[in-house]
Amino acid sequence: MTGAEIIERGNPHFALPTTGVIVNDLFYYIANSQIYRTDEHRKLLPAEQLDEVVILKTVLN
Repeated sequence: MTGAEIIERGNPHFALPTTGVIVNDLFYYIANSQIYRTDEHRKLLPAEQLDEVVILKTVLN
């Protein structure tokens, strides 16, 4: 089976959501990956300069 379905959009926590895992009928994913928060050498900024990570979950049908 192939395809795509939008499972959530417009969430105020979203800042480049990425990476998730399915556990039973739940999908857990990183809402604010911050992969764009890098220095001039493309290295991730120090932890104290990043936002707290937000992990969301949604029920899959």
